[in-house]
Formats: sequence, structure tokens, C-alpha cells
Amino acid sequence: MAGDTPTALEYARRLEGKISDEIARKVGWIQIIRQGPFFAYAQLADPATTLSLEDPGDEFPFVKASWHYARGVAFARLGKLDKATAEKANITAIAARSDVSYPPDIAFAVDDVLRIAQHVIEGRIAQSRGEWDQAVSEFRAAVEIQDDMAYLEPPFWYYPVRQSLGAAHLQAGKPEAAEKVFRESLNRLPGNPWVLYGLMEAQEAQGNMDVAAETRRRFERAWGGAERPEIGRL
Repeated sequence: MAGDTPTALEYARRLEGKISDEIARKVGWIQIIRQGPFFAYAQLADPATTLSLEDPGDEFPFVKASWHYARGVAFARLGKLDKATAEKANITAIAARSDVSYPPDIAFAVDDVLRIAQHVIEGRIAQSRGEWDQAVSEFRAAVEIQDDMAYLEPPFWYYPVRQSLGAAHLQAGKPEAAEKVFRESLNRLPGNPWVLYGLMEAQEAQGNMDVAAETRRRFERAWGGAERPEIGRL
């Protein structure tokens, strides 16, 4: 969340081979841990690196879906939208399977996670096309699902999609709406530097430079990345 890409990806790599298949079959939250590296790459890595990640195999469809998700986001960033759509379709197919039994500690959340993944990919595709209103619609749908999900720490979905909704409003030329959404996100997760950056951009777009300067200071205290985030990647 702090944007420290080298550290995040290093620890994502360290997870490889650390969790046995036997345990993952019995304990659902272990499968969530296995998803973590794919989400880290989707958020922080360049598309080529993300697309080089090995297929995790078919035994754990929930984990496989996160691999498809990371690839869908990467293809959307590259402008390869047919391939991004194909990755979303793979997630849809996993969600539709009736032959898969998930451990009870995740079974109730699987459908929601897979639906969020599909909406976020569609949102990224819309952003790549410059279809800002469609991006807003997709991210709003994902936010509504996320808001109704059961509590888990860390959460079932790896980042607050509300920050993407705010970014899409900003890209659509609606900084007032963006500011409102970013503030809602900060109420739920105070100090999130991705959201602080978006809030700063929304304030500057409205000419509120003094307020934006204070938000910038908050962002800079919280951000651990070498480069600032891009609005299109919030």
C-alpha cells in the first residue's frame, strides 16, 4: 500500500513453494495467501513482468483466477484489450463452475471476489479506451460488492476499489465527484497514500492549492515508492 515496489515483489517471490498443496486444500485462507503475489504484481509490477508469471495450475481455481486477473490488468495497461477481455472471460468461466468445492472459510466470499475481479478488469479496459463513464460504472459496481463483503484482515479483496472509482471520476473531468469519493475512501482507510495522491490531484484540478499542499504533505509522509503513482493505476 505504501508503494514500496521492490520490497513487495521480493516478499511475493519469497512465498513461492512455502505453502503446501495439502494445507491449501484444507484451509481456505491459505489459498488467499497464495493469491497475494499475483495481486502484488497487478498493483506494482510492469506488465511484462506480470505476464511472465507462471500459470499456477488448475487445482486451486480461486488462485488461478487471481493469475488471470493480474494478466487482464497487465494486458489492459498495454492496450491489448482483446487479451484483457479473454482473461476476464477465464475468470467468468471459473466463477460459473459447479464442480468446484471451496473450503468453508472462503466459500461464502469466492463469488464476490471473482465478480470484483471482472469489474476491475473491465474498468481498466475502459480506462485504456478513454471511456471514462464506463470505467466509473465498472468501478462503482465493484465498490458496491466490496462494501457488502464480510470483514477479514487482510481483506478478501486486496485494495479499496473506491480509489479507482475516484480516479475514473478525475479522468472524466469531474474533480468534485472525485474528491468526494477519495474522502469516503480515506474515512474507511485513513492514511492510504494512493488515495491521498488522488485527493491531491482532485483538489489541484479545482484550484484549491492551499488544501492540496497539505494533502501533498500527508501523501509524502505516507508514500514509500520511488515514483509517484499514476492516476490510471489507482
